[in-house]
Amino acid sequence: MEILSPEITYNTDYQPQEISFNDLLLALYQGCKSSDGFVDFIQAMQNRYNLSGVAMTAVDNVTHQLSKTWICGIPESLLEWYLEEDRMYRDPMRLRLQKQHLDRFDVLSIEEPGKTLDEVLDLGEFNHVAETRDMFDLAGLHIYSSANESMGLYLHRNATVGAFSPDQAEELHQLVPHIRQAMELYRGLYEKSVEAMGLAQALESIESPLLIVNQFLRVCFVNRPAKTLVNTCDQMHITDQTLSFSEPEYQQQLARYMQSVFTDNVSIAAPPMITVLRPGKPSFRLALSPISTGADDERAHCLMLQVLPPNNDESPEWQCISEKMGLSKAEARVCEALCDGLSIKDIANKLNRQESTVRSNLKSAFSKTGHHSQSQLVAAIYRCCR
Repeated sequence: MEILSPEITYNTDYQPQEISFNDLLLALYQGCKSSDGFVDFIQAMQNRYNLSGVAMTAVDNVTHQLSKTWICGIPESLLEWYLEEDRMYRDPMRLRLQKQHLDRFDVLSIEEPGKTLDEVLDLGEFNHVAETRDMFDLAGLHIYSSANESMGLYLHRNATVGAFSPDQAEELHQLVPHIRQAMELYRGLYEKSVEAMGLAQALESIESPLLIVNQFLRVCFVNRPAKTLVNTCDQMHITDQTLSFSEPEYQQQLARYMQSVFTDNVSIAAPPMITVLRPGKPSFRLALSPISTGADDERAHCLMLQVLPPNNDESPEWQCISEKMGLSKAEARVCEALCDGLSIKDIANKLNRQESTVRSNLKSAFSKTGHHSQSQLVAAIYRCCR
């Protein structure tokens, strides 16, 4: 077995042999916990169905790059050609599967009887692939799609072996729920792999609240102070092991940052901050830091959220807010109180105004500054008045 990159496992040890359907299922579910993933399963698929090649690939939906792949029986030269100029993303079979979202394998000889591959898929630049591989029939399955990636399984048959039979196609359809279940299990174990890093004990000793989430906002680790905070905070929630915020703006800020780290692979030197306002209570800040799950892999797989105490510095005064942000005295005083963590009702009581007046002042401040939420406005004020 040869590893071409951290994302691609290429099996070069293929030896044809007979394999039963039960052995095929066993190889599939063993792949959930294997360090090699599903490489044994795709070899078992090749044996079971006399395939010339098998590929199980996940493609990043933004960068169009392969994120994880298991391949058997496909020449390295062909794989390299696919990797050039993101051809994997434009593969006609992949696009067909994503469009259809079938709950079964799409077997071309069965679904489009009497038609050639070129007639079904409009191969274009991929036509020489079929010619080089002597490709006679093709079956594919769309396994899953997420915000970050989509995964499919592709089975190639050459002219010597011939097309898939109806019985083989039916057996492939029976595999579909097993494949999707196994991949869901694998993703769950992969996402939680941070717990196996030996970090838990060290992180538990940190006195400040701290959480680690994966790219799907699934909570991989939460220390005791963070549990206490979440249980008493009306802004942060952990439901079904997933982190969420009551205020959509905080959720959006976190999503934008995670997009830059996990999808755009942007390296950020200093951890950004999300200031979380709590009506009637001191605000707190979330410092966001990407972390990887292994010493040999520098890519970020998880995100550490460290909850910092409220800023002990005095809140910006309304005179500075008025000058720096171009606001009237009334608008600036509302913003000053907002920076103190006060709610609309508390601001109205403090300034002896009607709540409707406070809301009107705040709306005017939004309009003048170009911000659309309290958290955005407060963050901008702190940047300008520090």
